[in-house]
Amino acid sequence: MTQRGTYSDVEALMEAMRTLEHNNYGLLKTGKSCFEKHSLALFLASAGRMITIDIGDKDHLPKATTKFERRQKPCLRLETRNSTCGTPPEIAHLHGSDGSLHMTLHPSDAKLVIENGWGERHPLAGRGTWVPKGFMMIYAPRNQQELDAVVDIMRAGCWWVSGIEL
Repeated sequence: MTQRGTYSDVEALMEAMRTLEHNNYGLLKTGKSCFEKHSLALFLASAGRMITIDIGDKDHLPKATTKFERRQKPCLRLETRNSTCGTPPEIAHLHGSDGSLHMTLHPSDAKLVIENGWGERHPLAGRGTWVPKGFMMIYAPRNQQELDAVVDIMRAGCWWVSGIEL
């Protein structure tokens, strides 16, 4: 991989990950990567936990519920749909040294990423039990258009891991 991001590109990616977390409160969270212990990662907030989702209002942010609230509002149980590392499940992590990311994608999304030159399959993907088959290296974005594409790819990773479309 020769495509390296600048410091400001890495900062923009970190901000994009935190924005995804903020805009999907209760569904996503950021923290330290379970793969690479020093990297910022995006996780499914807590597999098995109940969240409320107002299906009719796309701008409504999901929130954790109490037992009482579960009886009062429609709820969804967060479950990991497809394997990835960690508890809670890691969706993506950022490499601060160059702005690239690792994430797990659906095979069709992985194919699209490769065909568009946005990334490549990780050499260990699908080998052994700890690296998922759809584990990808996503190249560092170098401008706003590429950053938007990477954020869309992260959303696809969220869908693949959780089954919930952002």
